[in-house]
Amino acid sequence: MPAALDQHDTIAAPATAPGAGVRAVVRLSGPRAIPIATALLGEHDLRPTRAQLLTGSITLEGLRPRIPALVMLWLAPRSYTGQDVAEIHLPGSAPLVERILTALYSQGARPAEPGEFTLRAFLAGKLDLTQAEAV
Repeated sequence: MPAALDQHDTIAAPATAPGAGVRAVVRLSGPRAIPIATALLGEHDLRPTRAQLLTGSITLEGLRPRIPALVMLWLAPRSYTGQDVAEIHLPGSAPLVERILTALYSQGARPAEPGEFTLRAFLAGKLDLTQAEAV
């Protein structure tokens, strides 16, 4: 597997279509997905033992007020990719999504390549080839 698609990296990408909307979702997958996502809520030592929904708000540098957010957590191997997965649900605003992604990248995530979440699901045996191609 090319270094750019290393499964041991934590990846992040928007999970909703670009443009205006009521809500936006940013997804992370990989070994640091949960600590990176929960750190945005100020939960630095959270160690979930099951799927979990967190509510709170996110502070972004230079941006006021705090951004209301839901963070959904799924633990490996019981997630779409077979890895730890976190989804951050926030108000639908393209500039806000970009700010969240920048914050995630500064915490150690890297931008996901197109189709990389589905590739990870396929490699983990969560999807067969026909299902992966259909995504």
